[in-house]
Amino acid sequence: MGELTAEELRTVATQGIAEITEGVPAGSGVQAVAAMRERVWARDSRTVPPVPSGAAFGAYALGFLTQETVRVSAHGRWTRLSTATGHVLVR
Repeated sequence: MGELTAEELRTVATQGIAEITEGVPAGSGVQAVAAMRERVWARDSRTVPPVPSGAAFGAYALGFLTQETVRVSAHGRWTRLSTATGHVLVR
């Protein structure tokens, strides 16, 4: 599908983390937190090409965004982010 910069994916991940942190008040129940996470990580990013935001978070959390570019591949409902450090595969 193309390539994205690691910085673009870092931005998607950190904005999602901030949105969840700010969107769930302290003391919220487990269901409220889970629902917020599902909304944030299930949506596609605004990057070109778009990727599921959860894939960007996975690559960020696993430390895979050390390279300048990330290759984006897709087949059907599957999307893969690939770097020299590792791969994130989501459906």
